[in-house]
Amino acid sequence: MIDSGFFNELWQLDAVQALPGGFVGAHMRSTTASKEGEMQKVLKLPGVMEMTGLGRSSIYQRMKDKRFPRAIELGSRSRGWLQAEIEAWIVKQVKERDSQQA
Repeated sequence: MIDSGFFNELWQLDAVQALPGGFVGAHMRSTTASKEGEMQKVLKLPGVMEMTGLGRSSIYQRMKDKRFPRAIELGSRSRGWLQAEIEAWIVKQVKERDSQQA
């Protein structure tokens, strides 16, 4: 008999996630990575673009300039970004903006 936890894991790996604004898309399909036993969501480029409002070339130029989180390799021709790192980058941008206004 197969443990029901096995099916729950499969479901989570293929679950479509929604953003707080209600946006749902296939590019937001969750892929997970393990960091110290913690499951993390990996976003594909369209999801990163949606979250940040940046275009493809802006994202890659900022990565090159070390001003944006680096992508991780998912396969030989596939890259993704950790959602937590993208969210931290957004928070950093807001803090920088707010410190300049003060």
